[in-house]
Amino acid sequence: MPPAARRVWPCVAALAGAIALAFAPARPAFAQIVFDNGLPAGTFVYTSDPDADQFAAETFTFGQTTTFDAVTWYGVYTGTGIPLLPDIVTLTFHETAGGTPSAAPFARFVTFAENVDFTRTPTSGTLDGSTIYAYRYVLPDGGLTLPTGTYGLSIINDTSAADSGTDWGWAFSDIPGGTSYLRTTPQGSFDSVGGNLAFNLSNGVSAAAVPEPGTLALLPIGALALVGVGRLQRRKAATA
Repeated sequence: MPPAARRVWPCVAALAGAIALAFAPARPAFAQIVFDNGLPAGTFVYTSDPDADQFAAETFTFGQTTTFDAVTWYGVYTGTGIPLLPDIVTLTFHETAGGTPSAAPFARFVTFAENVDFTRTPTSGTLDGSTIYAYRYVLPDGGLTLPTGTYGLSIINDTSAADSGTDWGWAFSDIPGGTSYLRTTPQGSFDSVGGNLAFNLSNGVSAAAVPEPGTLALLPIGALALVGVGRLQRRKAATA
């Protein structure tokens, strides 16, 4: 290899390596569950579907200011047991008074089966012969940050657009006892009923993969090295 090539090649290799590192995905961020209301018990559901004129809610409590960016829950398609396309899911978050969710939400999210922020996955569990599904919705804009307190979560799956004798129900949790809430109109008051509903809240799901700052810093260094080598070659050519 000619001497000039030997001097240029390390700089080229360094720049190529810096580019590869800079645009490689960052180290993965692992989601942390910040509230867990259990897994589906496979015993019962509360229908939560406008097609059945019933809407279910649960509560959760944070002991400190907490951020979450994803909700996971479990449900069943009662009647036919056939999952719908599309799911039209509405999640609302509520203040509480005396432990009961308020009628009006402070945050509302609507998602569909086709959206990249929503997943539906069959589990190995069943209820009366129907598959229990796991759902996850990733909240936009980094999620919600809530101060210490108790809040309500209502999840509704509207089957009316693709109804074929199917209603959607939110699955009971394997945590015994507890209290959940039902109402018969979308804006009505919630009434307390027995049982826990299966869901959890997590944080870290929406963390985007970004270039590492250290590898980004290598880009200008490699570029400057190439510029320097180029100038050196031009000076030698001019004096030859």
